[in-house]
Amino acid sequence: MLVGALGAFGAWTLLRSDTPAPASLSEALRQAPAAPPPIALSVPVAEPALNLISGSGTVQLDGAGRYQVVVGPSFVGYRVKEVLAGLGGNVAVGRSSEVAASFAFDGRNLSNLDVSVNLQALKSDDARRDAQLRTQAIESERFPSARFVFAGPTNIGGVPAEGEEAHVILVGDLTLHGVTRPVTAHIYGARKGELTVVVGTTEVLFSDFGIKPPQSIVVASVEDHATVEFQLIFKKA
Repeated sequence: MLVGALGAFGAWTLLRSDTPAPASLSEALRQAPAAPPPIALSVPVAEPALNLISGSGTVQLDGAGRYQVVVGPSFVGYRVKEVLAGLGGNVAVGRSSEVAASFAFDGRNLSNLDVSVNLQALKSDDARRDAQLRTQAIESERFPSARFVFAGPTNIGGVPAEGEEAHVILVGDLTLHGVTRPVTAHIYGARKGELTVVVGTTEVLFSDFGIKPPQSIVVASVEDHATVEFQLIFKKA
């Protein structure tokens, strides 16, 4: 019994660590760099093709233009509850910093938001979980990227003052595991100098995307429901 208890504790410590806190705007603003260069992906992800918004005979308002994600603490990831065999509940968190994203802004309206993430770069607190996701669940070897697209436009009421928080709810198309479905994303943003800092979440049912729970002797069960969270730092192109 003692050996069994020690073995269980060893597995618990291997599979559990300090779970990263959910993405928050205050933490994203703290992490946002002062003058970041454009992001470079080690694995190719399709770059969004955006049209700049401009009206014939109209005046371009402050902040109007195209924005692209930059190097730094940008990431897209998942947060899902799992039950470890004989050990109890755990929150699994995995994140990929290999993101390509951009949007257009005409001074009042946001449009053409396009976010792509390299799922093969997802990392959690355990490499075994990460390896499983390559051939099970999201099957990143077969489906190496996910994409969220919002065509818009949606009126956000102009350029907020620096540090002022803006909240928008966007209904866009999420492509995951080869399936495209509409999802609702809650997005919070603020300016920091020349940067636009954005965090947000959307809820996903794995069954909606044909994703089956991973099979493992260590993981007893995984919820069918997950939170996709993101932290994106943008700069005007």
